[in-house]
Amino acid sequence: MIEFECEATSSVAARAQFHEAAAASVDHLSYAMNLPVVLAQITIVDTKHGITTAELIPPYPAKQLSLSVSKIHPTLAPAYAMYREAKNAGSPFYRFFCLYKILEGLLVFLRGELYEKAKAKQINLPKFTAKVPAYEHMADELQQYVGKPMHKFFEEVLQTNFRNSLAHFANDTGAALDVNGLQEIERYSKVVHLTDLCCREAIAHFESCLALVDPVPLTND
Repeated sequence: MIEFECEATSSVAARAQFHEAAAASVDHLSYAMNLPVVLAQITIVDTKHGITTAELIPPYPAKQLSLSVSKIHPTLAPAYAMYREAKNAGSPFYRFFCLYKILEGLLVFLRGELYEKAKAKQINLPKFTAKVPAYEHMADELQQYVGKPMHKFFEEVLQTNFRNSLAHFANDTGAALDVNGLQEIERYSKVVHLTDLCCREAIAHFESCLALVDPVPLTND
């Protein structure tokens, strides 16, 4: 257990101070001991007002398995694998990176290849005209992108504002991404769910295209 005392005006400010004070020691401990160190729970106790604030990770809802999920296309196997990796990830940074790589693989690489193959077979595929979706409790700063073309959102927002700072140790100004900074944690956490929704829509589109171009699915029975 790590205990930390501070003066703060809110639980968010107290959590930010905790990250700033303790994160480097926890990171170094992981390196020195060559072991993972997971902060499984952060609880903030306001001793003045008698208020306790704790993080909560809600469970996923129960799902009824459909027989249709047994049909998969081998071309999309890497996308499914990366999606599961994202769902299993505990870090918003790694979860975002996995989802970003799915969109990159579909929109940048598979898209041109698939439409060329369809053209050679004289098959007319539906154009990828997906828009950025909206969802309940969407962060205010993300709402401006709702209804915008998904491929532009991928290139101009996800790649420029998130992927580049995550993929490189330092940006153009020489500053490294602070994965322990509460501001960065929250910034990536807010965009992860929207990136997830974009991934699902993109995968669904290419599933329907592959069914027309190369309708030989594998079975997962």
